[in-house]
Amino acid sequence: MNDGLKRCPNCNNWIPQNAQYCPFCGSSFDEIEEKRIVKFDTHKIMLFVAGVITTIVLLLLFRWVSVRTPDQDASSGSDTSAVLNIGEEESNTGVSTTSNPVPITAIEPVAALREINSAMSDYIYVTLLTQADNGNTESSVDIELTDAEKIRAAVLASEPDGRLDSDFRLEDGRIVRDAHVETGPNGNGYHGLSVSENDVEQNCRNLFGTNANWEHLQTEVKCPLYDAVKYTDSSVTYAVIVDTEVDTELAQESHNYIAVKNGDSYIGEVEIFWGYWGMLKCDPELSNYKITYGLRIDDSSKYGMVISSIRISKIDAADTQTGNVDSMETDSDSTESPTSEVQNRPFYGIWCFASKDQQEAQQIAEDLRNIGFDGQVYISSEWSNLNPEKWYCSSAGTCYTKSEAETVLDAIQAAGYSDAYIKYSGNYIG
Repeated sequence: MNDGLKRCPNCNNWIPQNAQYCPFCGSSFDEIEEKRIVKFDTHKIMLFVAGVITTIVLLLLFRWVSVRTPDQDASSGSDTSAVLNIGEEESNTGVSTTSNPVPITAIEPVAALREINSAMSDYIYVTLLTQADNGNTESSVDIELTDAEKIRAAVLASEPDGRLDSDFRLEDGRIVRDAHVETGPNGNGYHGLSVSENDVEQNCRNLFGTNANWEHLQTEVKCPLYDAVKYTDSSVTYAVIVDTEVDTELAQESHNYIAVKNGDSYIGEVEIFWGYWGMLKCDPELSNYKITYGLRIDDSSKYGMVISSIRISKIDAADTQTGNVDSMETDSDSTESPTSEVQNRPFYGIWCFASKDQQEAQQIAEDLRNIGFDGQVYISSEWSNLNPEKWYCSSAGTCYTKSEAETVLDAIQAAGYSDAYIKYSGNYIG
């Protein structure tokens, strides 16, 4: 026991409890405490500095690894720029390789064209119906894509939201709510349903790459049976689809989709039938109009591309029909069906290749189909205006007007078939 004693913090000898100085080493206890505090603070500072240095080293190491990895991948043959189809010019400009979630090589143009045309179907319907009502059924229509037409198409492509469900009549070209109006064959009014504003906004962006300009939504009905209009009730404004609720004999059906790359854009073509349903019933593949879409790449659209232009062309009815319905009926002894008669009608061919080898010609036709064209093989000697010597001829499409064929020719030449040309088949002679 060492009662009344304590150890000197400096030399560790036992000294009296109340001593102010150590008799062995002569140290003052105040000096010893200051040294201890300084030693402790110095230790904390050293630990902090060591932690900072360690953090900096780890960050530099991580940075070195992340920079080295692409070079190591490239040396092992897995260059990601080749996978993403990023050109040298783009990579040097500092453009992020992840800024475009729908790279041009990933777009399925024909699938996108189908969806775009489906969304636009009601707009195409009312455009053709308005043309017919105005007596203009023969000429082509270049649609001017104004803000008014874009939002009109976007409204027609939208789903009703049920906020407004009412009957309307016309007053100076504008719709006015009237609970007593009659719709249907003997009526003079419309039934109207409001559509979702969110749908309209999204359709404008997806179809045209622009915001919906609500100021330009029409207030007057242009189409006599069906249309999109703006209606204001007190302080509330609605986008409304109005319908006369008349059962018409008009039918609309789309056929033959072609999408051809043209630089950084596409040319999309769709053949449609629009007219009396009975004609379509007799020939389900009948087309009397062609829609040509100018399409540009836009990764903000759910389709991967948006519409930049629309042209509706009339296909000459004399070229698309073999006669009236009666003329297409066959006798019981006939071996020719109405379908084969339609297939054997004259056409303008866009010819890309000819060979004495049928398999070789079929391969070219398959290549044409793979890039979106209607690749087919025809035997020249079976047509009055083609070579009487037997050749297997690969065509990128069969058109029933020369102007239509010229449009396809431009597209196939842009796709790399620079020697393609147009020639009329003449009559089928078998």
